[in-house]
Amino acid sequence: MAENRNAQQVREITDRLEQGIKELFESERFKEYLRTMSKFYKYSFNNTLLIAMQKPEATLIAGYTAWQRNFDRHVMKGEKGIRILAPAPYKAKVEMEKIDPKTQKPMMDADGKPITEMVEVMRPAFKVVSVFDVSQTDGKELPDIVVDELTGSVENYAAFFEALRQESPVPIAFEDISGSAKGYYHLEDRRIAIQEGMSEVQTVKTAIHEIAHAKLHALNQPETEQKPAWKVVMLSDGGTRKDLMTGLASEPEANEAAEKLDWRYVDENQFEWRLVVEEDDTPVQEARKDRHTKEVEAEAVAYTVCQRYGIETSDYSFGYIAGWSSDKETKELKGSLETIRRTAAEMIGSIDEKLKVLTAEQEKSQAKTEEVSAVPLYKQTAEYARDHGELDAYRASMDANTDCKEAIENAIARSYGDNHLNAESAVKDVLAQFPQERVE
Repeated sequence: MAENRNAQQVREITDRLEQGIKELFESERFKEYLRTMSKFYKYSFNNTLLIAMQKPEATLIAGYTAWQRNFDRHVMKGEKGIRILAPAPYKAKVEMEKIDPKTQKPMMDADGKPITEMVEVMRPAFKVVSVFDVSQTDGKELPDIVVDELTGSVENYAAFFEALRQESPVPIAFEDISGSAKGYYHLEDRRIAIQEGMSEVQTVKTAIHEIAHAKLHALNQPETEQKPAWKVVMLSDGGTRKDLMTGLASEPEANEAAEKLDWRYVDENQFEWRLVVEEDDTPVQEARKDRHTKEVEAEAVAYTVCQRYGIETSDYSFGYIAGWSSDKETKELKGSLETIRRTAAEMIGSIDEKLKVLTAEQEKSQAKTEEVSAVPLYKQTAEYARDHGELDAYRASMDANTDCKEAIENAIARSYGDNHLNAESAVKDVLAQFPQERVE
């Protein structure tokens, strides 16, 4: 009885998802979904959509007992849960052909018939569970776990833009762009140009948008030139799957890669993860997409990533979404949404990791800068210092000068591209580290 009730609940949820996909592509609803995705980018497409449909303003969700156990908070009386899908695999015995471990082929009996055996397997399945947003709970104050908004300060901007530069699959350079464009991705030259002299927030917004274009438009060959590739997939008995290696040229190459990795583990939910080899038709599917679809996807990825970091993008227009989606099948729409989710999640995860490293380096550099800044500038010669017993002050000042010289060279390297130096950015970078007197 309980199994039938669960099956009915899952069917109701999946039917709602199908209808939700069709209704999603209105300007404000689409923005709402992307805002939710930016906060829950690690969740599956289905659960992200379910959260957006039921509580788009949610910021942090957990189960009823998880709030008590992990956060020392409790769900307030009368709060209605957000229903999502959770893995609920079950064991089943099935009759299967016995495989020879050496040849990997079915074993035969004396009559030439395949030998079979009863094997216990884990069947993937799902159940409907209720989770609650932090706004529905009360109790112990939460630690600051939300990503800080980009404030435009020199420290945040420098680290953030460097993270974007590292994340970009193509070089980024500043230039004086004619017309009203703030930036562009050059498909043939495979480079990104950004209008120089803009505000820091506008520069970051533009960079994210063009990086999204570069990532989604990398596959620009005609469909006739595209062939399916192969990939190695991490597969969980809980029904979850993640691509580990993609773009492999052949099945033997993919099998060889999987054998070399020889990889499997059991996660905290006691679900076993293993590697499987599958054909990957992503290159063909991407090649089939028209320019309009790619523009929609790139714009949506940029909007999602910007929302993650609190960057206001009110000038982004989604007015054409309804018209674009009107002639698309549900499968096509879901494919584009999955492309948007996957690309945004990869960018956010990668940027977060790079920011951690860069911020740590920045803090270390800042400590050294403060130490060097405290060193007085010694203007006399070495001979004068020797004659007056001031060699220690002379040497300390010279070491600080060397650090300043290296900072100038690094700033030039970061701010130079496409035969053009963004002098304003370079000067600001150096003066943030050293007094003007030493720089001069």
